[in-house]
Amino acid sequence: MWECTFNVMKRTYKDLKQFVLQHDVYSKEPLNDKVTCSQAGVAQAGQIRRVLEEEEEEEEEEETITLVSELDKEMEKILASKLDKSKWTLYQQVLQRYLHFSQHSLPPENTTTTTTTPEVSVLPIPAVLNTVTVQARKQAEILLEHIISRGGISWNSNGEPLFTDIEKLIRIDPTYCAASVSGDEESQQKGVHAKGLDSETCLIPAEGSRPCAANYSFVTECLFLVHHSLNLGFNVCFQKLMQLNQSIGEIQNAHTQNSNMLQTLEEQMKRLMTEYLSLRGALLETSAMEGMSHLHAATATWLVQVVVDVDSAEEREHYFPGSLRPVHFPLSEHASPTLACVPEFLLENLASFLTFVRRFNPRTLEENAERFLNPILTLILTFMDAPHRMLNPHLRARMAECLESFLPHPEERNDLNQLNPNPFGCFHREQLFLTHPHRLHLAKEAEANMEATTPPLFLRFINLLMNDAVFLLDESLNNMAQLRTMQTARDAGEWADVREQTQNERLMMHTGMIARFDNILGRETIHILELLTSEITSIFCHPTMVERIASMLNYFLYHLVGPNKKNFKVKDQKEYEFDPANTVLNICKIYVHLVDSDAFCSAVSQDGRSYSPQLFSLAEDVLVRIGGASLISDLQTVASKVSKLATQYQTDEAMLSDAPEEFLDPIMSTLMLDPVILPSSRTTVDRSTIARHLLSDQSDPFNRAPLTMDMVRSNDLLKEQITAWVSEKRQSYNTSLTMNMDASS
Repeated sequence: MWECTFNVMKRTYKDLKQFVLQHDVYSKEPLNDKVTCSQAGVAQAGQIRRVLEEEEEEEEEEETITLVSELDKEMEKILASKLDKSKWTLYQQVLQRYLHFSQHSLPPENTTTTTTTPEVSVLPIPAVLNTVTVQARKQAEILLEHIISRGGISWNSNGEPLFTDIEKLIRIDPTYCAASVSGDEESQQKGVHAKGLDSETCLIPAEGSRPCAANYSFVTECLFLVHHSLNLGFNVCFQKLMQLNQSIGEIQNAHTQNSNMLQTLEEQMKRLMTEYLSLRGALLETSAMEGMSHLHAATATWLVQVVVDVDSAEEREHYFPGSLRPVHFPLSEHASPTLACVPEFLLENLASFLTFVRRFNPRTLEENAERFLNPILTLILTFMDAPHRMLNPHLRARMAECLESFLPHPEERNDLNQLNPNPFGCFHREQLFLTHPHRLHLAKEAEANMEATTPPLFLRFINLLMNDAVFLLDESLNNMAQLRTMQTARDAGEWADVREQTQNERLMMHTGMIARFDNILGRETIHILELLTSEITSIFCHPTMVERIASMLNYFLYHLVGPNKKNFKVKDQKEYEFDPANTVLNICKIYVHLVDSDAFCSAVSQDGRSYSPQLFSLAEDVLVRIGGASLISDLQTVASKVSKLATQYQTDEAMLSDAPEEFLDPIMSTLMLDPVILPSSRTTVDRSTIARHLLSDQSDPFNRAPLTMDMVRSNDLLKEQITAWVSEKRQSYNTSLTMNMDASS
């Protein structure tokens, strides 16, 4: 199947090369009248180019031939190399270079060059307008006059408006899509030429009538029209690309499983692959990627300014921000009413773009560095956990996808052997999470509201992340143990019957597939926890979370380094993506990150299921073998501190072992330190126990009635009784210890 795919790639390359050379934009002769739309554009560009000097044309023609020759050499290297999947990436890079060359060979059409003065002369409307109706030409002339009269717009060499000027950016009015016009005259007066945008779904619903400005600037129209175009164009093409990608994968699977339909499948593969390669190459065109990066960064900066514009609630002539305000988290809980005028497709465009570049061209995230990454991350933090700013929960979930696209991945290394290498790797994204001024906003908010009525987003995220880690790693180990049992039975010849052998082979293949997914997801989840604990420790060490993180680490470390670790050793571990060394390394790093917390070390020592004094010694032996020797010294510090606290815990356990039943938590069977009464069931539990339960399920665990933390009431009387009883026990224990010491001396 890869041979078939590669043949399509070669044919597409050669066809593109032939088009570039045959329809040379430097040709002085016009092309045949019977040309396609794209070729007509090339012909028109060639006619315009004839007014240039002869010497300049010759130099550019030589440059064209040189570039084509260089690209041919690169392609020849690919064709001569061994056929494998890496050719896919190399081919795409060569194809993108040809597409970039073929587009940028065209001269810019200087149709709308403007300055700040309305008297500036403008080049005639392009000849292409002569092919349309008289009415359409009049509308185009009116629009050009409108552009000139308003002036002050910056343009790049391709005739595209730039949104990088902050002075113009903050004068974009967010209420444009709330404006409706009834005729051409009103449209001209208000500066609203887009029809139908007032019916678009906006970020928040309007309470009454929406604010609306008296008129709108040209740059305001540019922003919304460009985004509307992307929503109708780029997003649709991206969805089509993903559908093609899925269809190609299905055909590849069918090709390996069904040999009776090879010819039909190969024909479908050729057709779909041609569409896929063409669409992918066009979407990855260099200048388009750069232009969209600038647009989304500017939109993010502007939209955050719209949010922090607290004066927008007042009725006024224009609602643009007007000045660049500093951003301080937490932001105001009162949403700007102008958000009811901002269409959702602005943020949908951003989410689609980030998903696309993360999957197909992550170097785009690095090439624009801080000027792109910082404003986008600020925008994500502004809207992701703010239903009063963005009501649509699905769109808020897409903000989380945007955040995930910024996460650096180990495989994004600097590979200079590629034709189009990325010299930055993931450097700027790593620095983003270390230097962004608001990077700890969600964590600080979660820390300050651990027992709030509605748990903060970041706290719920941590809770669910730990749930996922426990589930995935547990499933992973169970699947690997099951695979080992099946491999042992197969090698021992226990599957003698042919029918039984076929069934078991299918079961083993299915189990292996599930195990592979669980291994990948479990490993990445533990890695995320390691990254989080390297910067944030207070949340993990809070009484609500500390027992969970400690017991989870102990349980999986014991299974991976303890006496039962051989139960998970199978043949072809790489096939199942099973990498226990990496998981052990990350678990040990989490221990080291949290060692300064007495609460964490105490929780580790109090885990009666998995903790033992030998646990960290076993881990040290494994670290030596897997290249983690640098962690051993820090892990020994953890072991020493936990051992001391374990001794103290054992003493307290013996001293308080006869606690009355009413002093024990009914869920955890541990001595309550801060008892609270649940309002509906009237049951008394420890505050940390019910707070941890409510992170996953906001209901009373005893009768399923709705419950939030603000509804529980402290049981002060019982707390005083427990405190007095513990003090009495400690005093009695200390007196007994002193008497024994005196007797022995």
